[in-house]
Formats: sequence, C-alpha cells, structure tokens
Amino acid sequence: MWIEDTAKEDHLRTWIKHCPAMKIVSMLDGQILWANAAFCEWSQYTLNELRKMTWMQISVPDENLRSDIDEIKNLEAYNPTYQVKKQYIPKGNRPEWGNLTVMRYPLTGPIECCLCTWEPLKNGTAAAFTQAMDHYQEISKRLEEMRVEITTVTKRSDEEEFVVRGIRMVQRNPKVAATFLFIALSVFGLNNILSLLQRTGVVSLPIKIETIQEPQESGRRTAIGSSDYEPAID
Repeated sequence: MWIEDTAKEDHLRTWIKHCPAMKIVSMLDGQILWANAAFCEWSQYTLNELRKMTWMQISVPDENLRSDIDEIKNLEAYNPTYQVKKQYIPKGNRPEWGNLTVMRYPLTGPIECCLCTWEPLKNGTAAAFTQAMDHYQEISKRLEEMRVEITTVTKRSDEEEFVVRGIRMVQRNPKVAATFLFIALSVFGLNNILSLLQRTGVVSLPIKIETIQEPQESGRRTAIGSSDYEPAID
C-alpha cells in the first residue's frame, strides 16, 4: 500500500500540517505539543500560544471535560481511541460544541502522546445542540431541587422517628399503649403528639388542645351596698 510502502515522512507531515481537518497533538497531562493550521485558524490562537497552554484551558469546565479527562486515563492497547462531545473556547469568542476523537501513540507500549482530531458542529446543528443541552441542564437542576424538597418534607427528626416507631409498636402490641403514651406525653407534650399523629395519618381529624385560663382577679372589688357610702352620724 502506498501509505505503508511508498509514502515518505515529508508527504505525511505536509498533508497533516495543511489538511482542512483540525489536528492537535498533546501529552497525557494536557500539554499541547502541536496543532495544525486549520485548528490555529479556528481557535484564533497561534501555535506558540497553544504550546504554552493545555487543552483543559481551552475547554469549558463542565461534565464533558471531566468525561474527557477520565477517558484519556483509560487509553490502552485494547482501547486505543475514544470520542467525546465537548466544548472548546476559541480566543475571544463563545464556546463551540464539537466532536473530539483521541488516539494514543504508539498503539502499544508506553504512551508518548495523543493524536486528536477536532470537528466543530455546523452552525445549525451547534445551535440546536446548545439549546438541547441548556434544556437538559435546566431540567436536571429542577429535578435536583425537587429531590431536595421531597427529602426535606419526608425527613423526620430523631424525636419524630421515636414517636412513629412507638406508634407502630403500640399497634402491634396494644398492652404497651399506656406506658408509651405516658412516656411520650411527659417528653413531648400532648399538642406535639397529636400534631404528629395527624401528620402520620393515625389521627385523621384536626385536633387542637386549648388551655382554659382562669380569669384574673380584679385589683379592686366593691361589695354590694358598701361603695363609698358612709352612714350618717346622728
């Protein structure tokens, strides 16, 4: 075959250097060793600038970047390539979605570098994908908020859990009902116990315990027929 028997290193070097496909060569730690003209033009970085950076620095720091970092750690002879959808940030511009294909070199033995191809999504596809990801993140955020709310509503305190367990025990063994009720009343009070029973469904009707207060005595009492009257002295 030509590429194996006839092609010279200069042929391949020139081809990769000037081909329209965007190529990046990096180390396992993310250091960028080289990028071809197509990637430099798209990213708006010069080759010298890129060589002072890592591909983590031009990536959007999200779960896709974390996935990229995890995948590169798993490169091996039986799994020499991987592809991930992620966002790179061109210099001075907004992040853009694309497909990154990574291949280890050499295919066996210690890894010397990673040969990467970057394919930005087309304008229409990129806009649609960005909108879809925004909706996905919004839905994920709302689901997490709902999970927290449900957890907060359904979570019982240690005291409430004690009472609920006691109620279940009483239902299984009515003989201990009096003892449990006495302990619960002495610790939590009648109103708190009834409120908890309503919340757990044991008591279905609302019950409110009111304390009848004794009327306060007036500071001054006047006896009937003994107001400010003074008997006349004959």
